[in-house]
Amino acid sequence: MKLRQILYATLSFLAVNIGVCPNVAAASTLQMTETSQEINGTDSDSGVAFRASLLPGDHVIVDLYIGTKRIHLEIDYTRHTNRLRAVSQADETPVALSVQDILAFQKLRDSHYSPPPTIHTSARLRDALGSLINLMADAPAGHVIDITSGLFGGSYTSICPQIGGPGEATYTLGTEYHHDDVTVGPVCYKDPALGRCGKGGGPDIGLFGIGFVQRFTQECLNHDQCCEASKERPPACGLGCAQAFDAAEPGYLDAPDCGNTGGDWFDSNGETYELSDANSKGDPKPFSGILNASSPFCPSEWNVTGTRTGTEIDFTALNPDGPSEFCAGSYQVTGTFSQFDRSSLPPTENNGCNTAVGKWSNSTGKSGNWSWLREGTLLSRANGGPRPTNK
Repeated sequence: MKLRQILYATLSFLAVNIGVCPNVAAASTLQMTETSQEINGTDSDSGVAFRASLLPGDHVIVDLYIGTKRIHLEIDYTRHTNRLRAVSQADETPVALSVQDILAFQKLRDSHYSPPPTIHTSARLRDALGSLINLMADAPAGHVIDITSGLFGGSYTSICPQIGGPGEATYTLGTEYHHDDVTVGPVCYKDPALGRCGKGGGPDIGLFGIGFVQRFTQECLNHDQCCEASKERPPACGLGCAQAFDAAEPGYLDAPDCGNTGGDWFDSNGETYELSDANSKGDPKPFSGILNASSPFCPSEWNVTGTRTGTEIDFTALNPDGPSEFCAGSYQVTGTFSQFDRSSLPPTENNGCNTAVGKWSNSTGKSGNWSWLREGTLLSRANGGPRPTNK
């Protein structure tokens, strides 16, 4: 315990003395060092210093330092619990964030950093640090942050299938309790989006791929709608929605990525897919699974292997029996989950997390347009499930 206190005291001194240098050129404001299990850095533009450490047992500790304040987060991913506090660096007493603090976290959130290719920092560590920065950029000014979630505290309810469809936001504003009918999203990878936990407007937004991650929860929906109703938005939501902010906190840090490729899909050519997980972070993620062929002349199950990189996807399905007179030996697809132009379809089809479009080709030289839709979503139920074709 004493060792940790000494370490925190050292970091606090560094944060206070080197973290605020507003006149440094913007091109070199972010200074960072990474190892496989630790990230240290300062950003002279925002005045924020930070440290994140991955400990045994899938446990992460993150500290953000701004002025005389420290934001301290401990996450236990095994038990899905976390503790978040904002305290004075001098005596560990609880403190409230100012408007200037929130603006600083917004600057840091929107900064960019590309580590050298030889650095293989834990994806868990980067996600925890980026997610905390995204959370603090939405914090209400004047609110003392002291949150315990999981087990005996708050949790989250993922609403990924509802993106592009109807939802209900519930929140208290002043003395009034509200039930508002809203549209969730309506799209991924584009701001603003009701229900998404933090800013996530595509690959160009945010440190460590924050813009790729699409976490939608009921609690973030409640918070977003409370902010809209309160009309207190510069630079973030007002103090009247602080209770909704506290309830939304677990979703920012631990909710599933709605852009995950894992699950069941059906495409415009009548094929269905059962795929493994591959989240939408910016780095390449392999996935695999099965394509269930619709043609009576082909084997019923083809082996799928592919890669997802951010919102881009490419995969190949191989005929386990090899090519024949009536059936191709392989089928390739390249596409994107980003918002796309589907003007001929209802607006709710254009949501980016549960839909994708692209091109297909096969080993016989045939090719064409391709799109798919995730099974089990409001969109797929509205469209009646798979649509076989006579291709």
